[in-house]
Amino acid sequence: MKKQTKTLLIIATVIVLCIAVPVVIFLTKANKDDKGGEETQQITTQPDHIHTISDWVIIKEPTCVEEGTRERSCECGLTETEKIHTIDHTEEIDKAIAATCTETGLTEGKHCSVCNTVLVKQETVSAKGHTEQVDKAVSPTCTKDGKTQGKHCSVCNTVLVKQESVKATGHTEVKDNAVAATCSQKGKTEGSHCKTCGTVIKAQKDIDKLAHTEVVDKGYDATCTKNGLSDGKHCSVCGTVIAKQEVISSRGHSYGSWKTISTATCSTSGSSQRTCTACGDVQTSTDPATGSHNYVNGKCNGCGKYLPGSDHLTYTLKSDGTYACKGFDTYYISRPSQIPTTIVIPAYYEGIRVTSIGYGAFNSPAGRKVKEFIISDGITDIGGQAFYDCSMITSISIPNSVTSIGTAAFYGTDLQAVYIKTTGWKQSGTGSTYDFSDPYAAASIFRKMSFAAYR
Repeated sequence: MKKQTKTLLIIATVIVLCIAVPVVIFLTKANKDDKGGEETQQITTQPDHIHTISDWVIIKEPTCVEEGTRERSCECGLTETEKIHTIDHTEEIDKAIAATCTETGLTEGKHCSVCNTVLVKQETVSAKGHTEQVDKAVSPTCTKDGKTQGKHCSVCNTVLVKQESVKATGHTEVKDNAVAATCSQKGKTEGSHCKTCGTVIKAQKDIDKLAHTEVVDKGYDATCTKNGLSDGKHCSVCGTVIAKQEVISSRGHSYGSWKTISTATCSTSGSSQRTCTACGDVQTSTDPATGSHNYVNGKCNGCGKYLPGSDHLTYTLKSDGTYACKGFDTYYISRPSQIPTTIVIPAYYEGIRVTSIGYGAFNSPAGRKVKEFIISDGITDIGGQAFYDCSMITSISIPNSVTSIGTAAFYGTDLQAVYIKTTGWKQSGTGSTYDFSDPYAAASIFRKMSFAAYR
């Protein structure tokens, strides 16, 4: 939208055309365009001519302080001119300058880098003034000067109060007494040093140690159990060891062979002794109980313990209050394949003495499977046919407690030896006496005694 200027310029122009020469009157008015520049508009009174206007041509470039000019024209000679507004300033920052202790500073500002026009003015910032810091006084020493207290600015280091020098105090001399030499330490001559700083003013010199006064330390021999000591030496004045006594290790005992004092049994321990040939020291050793019983006829000859009876045997209580072993119960009778190879006929059953083996006790198929019968000491009677036809046994030990053996007690066995220590047994009914001390002879007798009993 163009705004009409306050004045209207009317210019009359006469244009002569090529063929006819009519007079054309143009009216020109100056207006401002949207950008604030001025333009010239021509109004023709001649309807027959149409203007051909060219592009704008810059006549003068605008700056930040002066306007520029541009124009355009028609081939008929009509010219239009307008102004170009000034352009914006080119801003450049004027950096702030920090104030110091003694000098003022400036705030940040701006100016045009083309025309130098000030856009933002820089303001003055007052100086800060000094920041005081105390410089501590330094006391003088014996050899070094000191200083008085002073001050300076902690920011710019400007000296505000100058430190003055204080002279050194000099040494305070103290005497170092002489030390007499001994056999254990060196001596020293007299000297001196400063009491304040310790600096040596007059150095002490060393005096060599004296010789030791030697004394012999007598040693002694080692024994079997105690260590000995070699000869040595020490100083009788200061106690310094000149020749160290060395430990001589004890020799240890030299024992002879062990001699049995008491023999260990299955339940009691024994003991043995040996003697050192050098000092006579006696060493005793305890031999632990063997834990192994030596059973003879079901009784241990070491501790007297009886073997327990085999399982599945039956017993009958007799009128005298003792038991008689009656042989196997029904378990082994019905299971002959499970019978053990050794059967123990005990001396006690349920805490009561077993004194006899009943008639035909083991005369059964089960008895024919047994290879060994152990008759416990304390049994007095072996009944007739007690081991009849027990063909697997080849030897048997009969204890001294047995006083009678029934008829055919061992008939049908394969006995090779019978161990009986007693002699003078008699065959019942005949009065004949036999010697059973020979085990092989006894075996022959028992195999044949089909109808004989012995007492």
